[in-house]
Amino acid sequence: MQLSEKEYALLAGGEAGFLTRLKARLASRGSRDQRTEDAAFSRIRAEMPRFRELPEYFAWDDLAAEMKANILVGVEAGEAIRSRPAPVAVGWKAGLAFTGIALMVVSGYWWQTPGRFASHEAPLVSVLEARPGGLELQNRGTALTVMYERDSGQQALSGGLGSVRADYVDEETGQLTVAHVYAE
Repeated sequence: MQLSEKEYALLAGGEAGFLTRLKARLASRGSRDQRTEDAAFSRIRAEMPRFRELPEYFAWDDLAAEMKANILVGVEAGEAIRSRPAPVAVGWKAGLAFTGIALMVVSGYWWQTPGRFASHEAPLVSVLEARPGGLELQNRGTALTVMYERDSGQQALSGGLGSVRADYVDEETGQLTVAHVYAE
């Protein structure tokens, strides 16, 4: 029965399992070559504790600095060879499209500004009036009139800032009509 190099290494380091140690004992009873190899590995095992301790002159700080430098060199080398996507360039067609959109937004805002088509001669103030025949809102030369019968019964007129309200009750039908006009 012959032991492999792996088994000899495990035996020399004292890390072999029960079956490997048993196999080694059985093999040591064998041939002269086997006993010579066992003796060589036994000497190595006796020398192992001496190798576990590092010499006093071993410089941990220098080793740590060198390892750190090697790691940084490896990281930089990885960054240098990593592929990066090419930047996307916006062409002249996209610039032309963005310019058109911006022109549309600005012109739309300009067309929607109040008072662009109003003449400067028209009054800018709205006038609300309550008359016996109805309510009237006059603004910039135009008028809105809410009319009801002049002599239709009881009338109540009220107003506030920017609004006029008229309530009346028809004597024939007994129906209440409310007219409320707001102006901004």
